[in-house]
Amino acid sequence: MNKGLLFTVLLFAALAGRAQTPPQQMNYQAVVRDASGAIVANSSVKLRFTIHSGSSTGPNEYQEIDNASTNQFGLVTAQIGSNGNLSLVSWGSGIKYLQVEIEIGTATTFTDLGASQLLSVPYALYAGNGGGGGTGATGATGANGADGATGATGASGTPGVTGATGPTGPTGATGSGGGPTGPTGPTGPTGPSGANGGATGPTGPTGATGTGTNGVTGATGATGATGATGVGITGPTGPTGTGGGFTGTTNYVAKFTSANAIGISQIFDNGTYVGIGTITPTAKLQVVGTVTTANPILDYVQASGGNTASTAYYAFRGINSGTNGFVNAVSGFSNGTNAQSNFGLYGFARGGVSNFGTESDAISHTLNGENVGLFASADSSEALNMGVQAFASSSFAENDGVVGVADGDNETGASNTGVFGIAHLSTTQNVGVAGSVDTSIGLGIGVLGDAGSCPNCAANNWAGYFNGDVNVVGTLSKTGGTFKIDHPQDPANKYLVHSFVESPDMMNIYNGNITTDANGEAIVGLPSYFEAENMEFRYQLTAIGVFAQAIVLKEISNNQFVVKTDKPNVKVSWMVTGIRNDAWAQVHRYVDVVDKGANRGKYLHPELYGKPITDRINYFPIKKEISTKPANLSGAKK
Repeated sequence: MNKGLLFTVLLFAALAGRAQTPPQQMNYQAVVRDASGAIVANSSVKLRFTIHSGSSTGPNEYQEIDNASTNQFGLVTAQIGSNGNLSLVSWGSGIKYLQVEIEIGTATTFTDLGASQLLSVPYALYAGNGGGGGTGATGATGANGADGATGATGASGTPGVTGATGPTGPTGATGSGGGPTGPTGPTGPTGPSGANGGATGPTGPTGATGTGTNGVTGATGATGATGATGVGITGPTGPTGTGGGFTGTTNYVAKFTSANAIGISQIFDNGTYVGIGTITPTAKLQVVGTVTTANPILDYVQASGGNTASTAYYAFRGINSGTNGFVNAVSGFSNGTNAQSNFGLYGFARGGVSNFGTESDAISHTLNGENVGLFASADSSEALNMGVQAFASSSFAENDGVVGVADGDNETGASNTGVFGIAHLSTTQNVGVAGSVDTSIGLGIGVLGDAGSCPNCAANNWAGYFNGDVNVVGTLSKTGGTFKIDHPQDPANKYLVHSFVESPDMMNIYNGNITTDANGEAIVGLPSYFEAENMEFRYQLTAIGVFAQAIVLKEISNNQFVVKTDKPNVKVSWMVTGIRNDAWAQVHRYVDVVDKGANRGKYLHPELYGKPITDRINYFPIKKEISTKPANLSGAKK
């Protein structure tokens, strides 16, 4: 936040006679307030003082930075000259201006508080530099004084530079005899292991077969005596049996056609594949037939049991353990040309704590249960994983890759989600629901939400609801906009709503308050990026507290402008606007009035003009009414 100074400044220099040197300092006092006028008490501040020559923006003759603190009344005191030498200022040459800048607390940039002309008091410092009347007449030469005593011996001079090194002398003669042999040094570290040994030699020949002899066969034991013959009565001859062998058709599985007869069934088994309704099966089990409302080709399996906790029970389950190519545990295809609804794969789950079907429908009659119309999981660390992949293609009708319908049947406390996405535990990117569009024909929409196509829907429907930050990289178009928060004075019972400020331009707004100096001038500093971001500047000034005229004396240059009032020390409220001029804005200028083109005759809100909802621009009847669900989702199967 910009900080301002509402300051009462005391600048003075203590002066003495010509025989004394005045202190080369000026006292400075000010009361520090923030932009709202509140006192900034007991805070660390940093003051930068600059003395300009000739004008408020003239050359710098002097600058210093002082660290100080405000007291409980916001008063800060500094001594200009305590961190420098004011005698270097040419007080006798032209008028001087004092510029003051401030940093408050942990701020890292100075805020310019303006520059004021220094008046009479500081020029007393000029007297300390000997400024005075003109030079008097030369007096008579006095008599020569007595010779002074001999001065002390001066300090020794610095040593001279060291001379260059002389040439190397000749090598001396070799000494006679060598010294005694030194002790043996320690053993060096072991070198790295050599490369692997040579290749393994060939396998030796098989050894000769042993020559041991077989043991002697033992003698045969004696035969036991024959048992006596039993005595029995022969029973009567039974009746002649009926039937016997039968004639069938090759590869058809037999079945009992009556209690005492066997015929052929509908099941065809060629030893490799099994077919029902076909004699040319191409799969382990292939079923072919005509679908009717009452007679599906393959109906659901009524599975019972499942009474053991934490155990999975399946009415139908498919597992494929293939490792190459397209591997499908369960695959479905529907090709109905005049059907009301086609489902490539349809499943239904009901009644447990967690139910999983295959199409977006699951019904539970237990409290606190979880129902999932379609559950899919993909888990791999080496490839692209898709829990659900859906494709719809038609040139004659609406195409929906995935449609989710959640039907709470008006049950109190139920939460319904047609499509729900969760992403977590990735160190790269997590996306709960992602939408992408890639088309060169027609209208492309990555994610579409609709809350207005249902004529009987409640008024509190949202096309999109985001609980958290939302980032839009691009243009956001809207019919209206507000901020909506809990009311500060009654947060439990009311909202506070404010509308956005709208403009036909890409307008940025900057404002603040400033107080002019004794000359009625003040310099307003703007952000360092202001001129890089904006163009076409516009100004508004309002005097506060007194009747005064205020003008922009100097327009914006170097990210600042100068305000001038006809009275001194006037508080001025200012506002500056600019039109965005960054790289993105330069190529995305808005046009305030646009022809509807291909949408002529349609409306964003047709209901406001007495028109039907079908006249809405980009009308998409994506709401799947509950009544369109297949008939076999009702009745006994529930």
